[in-house]
Amino acid sequence: MPYIVAKSLYVGMMTDTNNFSNSVHSSTFRMAYDLLEAGVDKETLQLKVFGGFSEERMRLMGHALLNKMIILKEYGAGFIILTKEELDQFGYCEGDTEGFVNMPLNIKGITISALFSEKEDYIRVSLRSSDDFSVNKFSKKYFNGAGHERAAGGKLYIPVGEVPQYFEKSLKAMFDKQKRAQDL
Repeated sequence: MPYIVAKSLYVGMMTDTNNFSNSVHSSTFRMAYDLLEAGVDKETLQLKVFGGFSEERMRLMGHALLNKMIILKEYGAGFIILTKEELDQFGYCEGDTEGFVNMPLNIKGITISALFSEKEDYIRVSLRSSDDFSVNKFSKKYFNGAGHERAAGGKLYIPVGEVPQYFEKSLKAMFDKQKRAQDL
């Protein structure tokens, strides 16, 4: 296999699995092994993909964690909303919020996470989970989207100020539906 192909496949695998932490099976590691055997330098690729960020991006991340992250302990959920003005304030470039959706999942007891980023005509929704909560079904039902069971996305067409209430109301409805299904 040509090196450029192996490198591209490894980067795709690494990013799609959030550095081998989501949607990973034993076959994933077998494929990664084959790519490493083909000469892929995983440390260099990881630094290029997951490091080397701009100062503005790092300040935006600090702002998101310190000032914008909200935890809903009753649902084991956390979310971050970034307005267009905030993104502009920090010199947002496409990709600067990559990985932000995963940050609340690092908090003990949080298994559902969302990132809402205000765009010109809609709100971009990124969803993640680390338990049996299907963000794919959640996204399809409430966020005009889809994805994988543990990683999904969508779009909202509501004012950014209504997002916190909408997200909490949607979580409550999903949890109520799951509870009813378990009671049957």
